Amino acid sequence: MHKITGPLIAALALTSCATNPSKIKPTVVDYHPLMFYDCATLDTRIAATDKEVRRYVSSQSNARVGDALLWPVPLSRMTGKNRRNVETIGRLSGELEALKTARTLKCENR
Repeated sequence: MHKITGPLIAALALTSCATNPSKIKPTVVDYHPLMFYDCATLDTRIAATDKEVRRYVSSQSNARVGDALLWPVPLSRMTGKNRRNVETIGRLSGELEALKTARTLKCENR
């Protein structure tokens, strides 16, 4: 019976923790409206969006660590922080992909 307890506790801890940032899928964002920006503006927006993605990913990673340390009380899920971070990371990642696509199509193919 003790052989089952350790893996069961580990599995429960992982499922109750904040979502792993690497598992968050980008939201689909249309790049076409971004084609109206010039290359310098696209570069600036890419840098700013990338910085925001990294900030939220770091916050989400910290939430995972905090949840694991405070298990079985997943504070990030209880406070809604996990859901907000997941939505924001997905949205920003999608925006970043769209910005990069627009930049590649507009600025790399001159």
